[in-house]
This record gives sequence, structure tokens and C-alpha cells, in this order.
Amino acid sequence: MASRRPSTSTESSSTAKRSRKTLTLQQKVDVLDGFRRGETTASISSALGISESTVYYYKSRYVEGSVFRKTAHSDVEAAKKISADLDAIIKEGGYTAKQVFNISETILYWKKLPGRTFISEKESTEPGFKASQDGLTLLLGANAEGDYRLKPALVYHAENPLGPMAYANALLPCYWYSNPEAWITEQIINDYFFKLHYELKCYCEREGIAFKILIVLGIAPSHQPKREALSDNVRILFLPPNTTSLLQPFDQGIIKTFKSYYLRIVVKCLVEEVERRKISVYDCWKAFIIYAAIGFIKSAWEEIPRRFLNGVWKKLCPKLVHEFTGSSIEESVELANRETLSKIKTVGFTDVHHKDIENLIEMVNEQPKEITKKRLRTKIVEDALNKIKEGLQILEDKDPNTERSSKMARNIQG
Repeated sequence: MASRRPSTSTESSSTAKRSRKTLTLQQKVDVLDGFRRGETTASISSALGISESTVYYYKSRYVEGSVFRKTAHSDVEAAKKISADLDAIIKEGGYTAKQVFNISETILYWKKLPGRTFISEKESTEPGFKASQDGLTLLLGANAEGDYRLKPALVYHAENPLGPMAYANALLPCYWYSNPEAWITEQIINDYFFKLHYELKCYCEREGIAFKILIVLGIAPSHQPKREALSDNVRILFLPPNTTSLLQPFDQGIIKTFKSYYLRIVVKCLVEEVERRKISVYDCWKAFIIYAAIGFIKSAWEEIPRRFLNGVWKKLCPKLVHEFTGSSIEESVELANRETLSKIKTVGFTDVHHKDIENLIEMVNEQPKEITKKRLRTKIVEDALNKIKEGLQILEDKDPNTERSSKMARNIQG
């Protein structure tokens, strides 16, 4: 029998409030401006040097409230304009649905289970085991025809999926990247597009079509590769700020479907391992490593039907959409969630309900990752020291009282 979800006490709530960093007025403005530009919580957090949980708090308080309501009309107008612009680009460039791609970024908490599980209680009492907060960033992409899925790009905090055990990352079914925060960086996005050139060229050669590709991206700093990282055969169209949720194809159900399928695969394998090895769910869950998650990501990504990958272009570019028959994205996700719920109850999670599954699928991308301890990077220290030296030089050059400026310099440097 699964334990009940621990209730949130007044004490823990007050502690969370006390630990939340209070932003200055300018920082609040910078956060809101970031969301207006369509940036992600992670990119704003990285740019401003504040935790994702703090950024998320101000987003839920202001961005999702009345602050952005005034932009609703302009968002719709911008959406109409970009759809017309895309039509014109496709017509002018002679692109087919096979040559038009969408790439989208999402956060996946690869080891997180639905609420009301005793795993969450274990995590709260056992030091060093916070598996549900272990997130990774994924880049998923496919063409509008739906017949080709790009090799996913995965960013994790570990350099190797098997830890200290050596493994050739080139053999993985994804482009493997790492940095301490598991975020997409400028270096990563540039390398990804460099590799993407070869992958797309091979695809066009196999299909016997011209190597010319149009990629639609949501606008965000992490999604803007340098010009030298791009090929002359690849053109990028950025969606305007505040239109991503309205227009970006993968935001119309592909990411949600992928996460629903991923959770179903994970739970199915969990149940099978528990029954096969005769071990506890908790022991099985602790043994679940990122290398296994990569295989589950591959399976979930390949399971998404072609008609879904094509149908989600309906809002942005209806002319690329074919008339497919079969279940809708909503029906498919609902079925997958029901199967997940049925499976998870067989290993003792009897308190889990359908809404818990839905909440995990829909809300997981909004939950802040465990805060990573900040480190002062060498480059930042170097830049700061150089600015101090410049300031001291200005004082020495401009101050008529040389004794005063020299004493100040000695005090700072010493």
C-alpha cells in the first residue's frame, strides 16, 4: 500500500518564503522582459544569475497574471503575420513538407514519478537521493511531412551516461552534451547545428530531394547559433515573442505526447523489473540510471505517429498538413496515461489517480530543478579584476591628489 502524500506544513511553507531571493526592481523588469521575448525560465535564470525557482515564482505571480494580458491582441496579430511570412518563404524557396522542420526544447525530469507515491516520501528523508529533481534538457525535431525525426540532442550535468565507466558517446541514439546546469549553451547549440548539417544532408540524399532546409524555432538566446555554425543550405525562421505557445508545432501536442509515452515506457519497465527480479520498487527505482533513460527517450520519440508530427503544423502552416485518419493527440495521450495508471497501481501505488498522471505530463516542464550551487567562474573573476584595474587607472590619471589615489589603489589591491 502506498503511503499518502506528505502534507505541506505551515513551517515548511514559511521556510520556503524566507529562502526565496527578493529581486530588485530592475531584476524584476529584466525577468519580465525575458518572458516577453519568449525566453525560457532556464535561460533567464542563467542570464541574470538567479535561481530558476525565483524566476518561476515571479513568472507565476506576474507573467501568468494581468501583466501580459495587454499583449494578447498583438500576439494574435504577430501570429497571423508570421504565418503569412512562412507561406511566402516556402513559396519563394520552393520548400516541400519534407524540407521544413521544427525543433523544440523541453526539460525532462527523467526519474520523476507521479505524486502520491512513497518514492517522494523516501526522497524527503534519505540524504543525497533527490532523483525526481534530476532534469535534463532535450532538443526534439522533425519535418512537417512527419517522415523524418532528427536525432535528439540531450544535455545533462554528467559528462558520460555511465559515469566513470567509459562509453563512446557517438554511439548513443542522441547527441550527448553536458554542463553543470544541464542547460543549452551557445557552444552546445553551435555544435548541434554543425552536426545537424551532415544529418540533414544525408536525409536529403536518401530521399532524392534538394538539400535545402527551413527550420522553425521558438525565439530564445539559446536557440540562436552563430552564423558560422550554419550551412548555406539551412535557413532559420524565428517565431516572434509571445507566439510560441500559439504557433510552434511541437507545442501543439508533440512534447506532451512524448512525455506521456516516456512515462508509460518507464512505468512498464519498472513493473517488469520488480516482478522479474523480485525486488522492491524503491530499490529498482534507485538503480534506474540515465543510460537506461536514453533508451526510453529513443523509444518514446520513435513511437509518436507520423500523422501527429504533420498535423501539429495546422496553426502555423495549414498547407503542409495532410488529411490523416486515426486517433487524435488528445485521445492518444489519454490512452497512454490510463495505461500508465493501470500499471503503476500493480506495484503498490494505489493512491495515485489519473489527475496525478496528467499533472506530471503537463506541469513537469514548469517545475524548477533543484538549485545548483553557484560557482564563481574564472572568466567572471578575470573580467571583474580587469574592470577594477581600469577604474584604478582612471583614478590615477584624473586625481590631482596622487597620494590619495595611490593609497586607495594599495588598499584595494592589498
